[in-house]
Amino acid sequence: MKAVKRIDQVNEKNRTNAMQQHQELLQEGVGMVKVNGSHKREMKVKLSADDLRGISQYKSRAANTGNYNIKTSEAIHEMIQRRGQLEELVISESGILSPNIIRVDLAVYEELKGEANRYGVTLNDYMRAIFYGLGQAAKGEKSNQIKKQLDATQANRFVHVPLYLSRETREKLYKKHGQMTDDKLKVLVNELALKHLDSL
Repeated sequence: MKAVKRIDQVNEKNRTNAMQQHQELLQEGVGMVKVNGSHKREMKVKLSADDLRGISQYKSRAANTGNYNIKTSEAIHEMIQRRGQLEELVISESGILSPNIIRVDLAVYEELKGEANRYGVTLNDYMRAIFYGLGQAAKGEKSNQIKKQLDATQANRFVHVPLYLSRETREKLYKKHGQMTDDKLKVLVNELALKHLDSL
């Protein structure tokens, strides 16, 4: 069973009242609709700014992996499908909650409702925890990806090494390779240096 962690600042009495209000909201907001010939359960879920940001972070991670045109509705359904990846349920700061309509298959709705009851949270809070938690995970993956790219860029960087040739050294090179302009001499010295370094 997952641990449930709240980072919103509400006392137990307010939390109980909020749960009752959410249950009433869901009872009023749950309905049946028919989409493309199949019946869907329509839920009215209130999400905070952090929860909505979590969905955006998930979409951003999807874009980084090549899915540039993922729709918000598609991201939401993917997050619901991947809720099992969450190690704990984190309910973000409430802030301003905005109502959103989410449609899922009847079987998925029953699973979500049963899981929420098992974790001792409202279905509304369970949905919020899914979006916030997977959004935070996606944000972490994106940060790791950026770090790897920066590390690779740093590892593959070119290091400029200034080199000054004395008259004696130039004369030795001229004697072996013939007279040349300074620009051609720089190219020659660079090639000789790299050839020597590659043999180390």
